[in-house]
Amino acid sequence: MANVYSTCFFDGNIVGGAEASIFTVPSGLVYIIRDADMCAYPSGATDAYFISTGGGNPWAVFGMSGTGSVATWRGRQVYEAGSTFNVLSTPNELQLRVSGYILTSP
Repeated sequence: MANVYSTCFFDGNIVGGAEASIFTVPSGLVYIIRDADMCAYPSGATDAYFISTGGGNPWAVFGMSGTGSVATWRGRQVYEAGSTFNVLSTPNELQLRVSGYILTSP
């Protein structure tokens, strides 16, 4: 039987213009992203891109029009062992909180 743990994968700022690696899933685990909350603060309008392992195409893109504007994502994205979760905020800084579940591999 798999164990399930709720967790906050990231809670902090993403520097504008640079892709940030949020996590790499350790061996023996599976991460499920359920929620992402973003705020264009303190630096104004920005776009956020969520990118899977190895860059490539984003699976979610959000535009926030000005300082203090917010965006949320709810769903399920599965990351297996060795997968990475990256975020790109352009052109400005972004506050981000990503949460979900940690499961043990069968």
